[in-house]
Amino acid sequence: MRPRLLPLYLAVLIPCTSRAQGLANSSFDQWSTSVLYERLQEWRTGGSAPFGLDNTTRVAGASGTYAARMETVVVGTDTAFGFAMLGNIDQNDVPVAGVPFTTAIDAVQGYYRCDLQPGDSAVVLVGVWSFGVLAVMDLHTIGGAQPTWTAFDLPVNQGVPIAPDSVIVAFASSNPLVPAGIVPGSWLEVDAVRLTSTITPMPDELPNHEFELWDPVTSEDPDGWTSYNNLLAPLQLSAVTPYTPAHGGAFCARIATLGLGNDTLPGILTNGRLADDAVSGGEAYTDMPTTMNVWVRYEPAGQDTASFLAMFFKNGLPVGLGYTEVGGTVSNWTLVSATTNIFIAPDTVLIAFQAGDRPGSVLYVDDLELVGGNVGLPPARAGAVRVYPLPATDELVVEPASGAALNAWTLRDTMGRPLLQGSFPRGDRGVIDLRAVAPGPLLLELLLSDGTRRIERVVKR
Repeated sequence: MRPRLLPLYLAVLIPCTSRAQGLANSSFDQWSTSVLYERLQEWRTGGSAPFGLDNTTRVAGASGTYAARMETVVVGTDTAFGFAMLGNIDQNDVPVAGVPFTTAIDAVQGYYRCDLQPGDSAVVLVGVWSFGVLAVMDLHTIGGAQPTWTAFDLPVNQGVPIAPDSVIVAFASSNPLVPAGIVPGSWLEVDAVRLTSTITPMPDELPNHEFELWDPVTSEDPDGWTSYNNLLAPLQLSAVTPYTPAHGGAFCARIATLGLGNDTLPGILTNGRLADDAVSGGEAYTDMPTTMNVWVRYEPAGQDTASFLAMFFKNGLPVGLGYTEVGGTVSNWTLVSATTNIFIAPDTVLIAFQAGDRPGSVLYVDDLELVGGNVGLPPARAGAVRVYPLPATDELVVEPASGAALNAWTLRDTMGRPLLQGSFPRGDRGVIDLRAVAPGPLLLELLLSDGTRRIERVVKR
């Protein structure tokens, strides 16, 4: 997962307009924590793995308050069974580790309910290590439907007591050893699981054997924005976090590219939706700005590059784009601007920031805005300022249209860094001296007396 933002987003052109006009939480001051699901303590489930799957859940129990429900579900083009397991099984379905257990056993007992689809079967597995050797691995299957809680008592080691060092105990809503028989909709609930023996009056208890203890798996994102944080939550990791000191307000967004084993998860923050290597959606937006501005700091890992993108859509088709990159360390808050070229008025804007391709790269963003064009102005005021000559040599003349008045100006380079600034004492016309400015493209930020701002692209030759 190491795409650059521009080709990634040009390939995904399916917007969704679900929020009101304007940029949601563009100062990144509001953050919310959501509970994604609950994870069973001590036991491994699909929710324990990276990019956790919530198909082992808490339900009302037969003994105590809660039980564990496992369900076989469709995930994309695949099917995943629910499971709960003490110990570990490798990718070849071979037990490789257990939990400590030292009293003799010859049976596994508990309660269950189920509804297995035709041809499918649930699984109860017990493995026993004795004197450091995997001595027993018993697998029992359950089929059909049992709507009420029912006791089960299944033999281990053919009912002959065996003294273990450690054990593995697992339940699954479908049989992983018969992939062709796995059917979505099969489910199994279990509770009060014990390993017992006719010769052991007080056997050891399995960890959390009553399934009473569950932990919430949570994820935090800035309101109105999406990252990979919900996928990273099972690992207790976050790619995007609130950070202070911010450029303005309480927080900025800290976006980090992470290394996950042999893979790289790019740090991406978007006002759309993230799924695998694809992004879609956005928020409702109908203005035609000329510039996207955002304040940034950047800490690249090596020769990495951060990306900034705004895509505009109308009826599902792209009608505008703004894109820029930043390479190298940016230690202090710096304004970065991307020119936005929009052909017709959009109905959606999709914005995304990417921290880079290398694990360890960190991008800080704050105070995002879309400016210029008709942003914040009624249609009759869209051309409320005239700037000439273009290209310029020694000076620029700025004139407002009838009904508009000038207040202040800031001349910036193409990275958004301020070069010169001043005010318009008269309000109706101003001249900006360019003799101290090096030739090249520039951004002229104009503040009008009604509080609106414009960004004009100018060139000094």
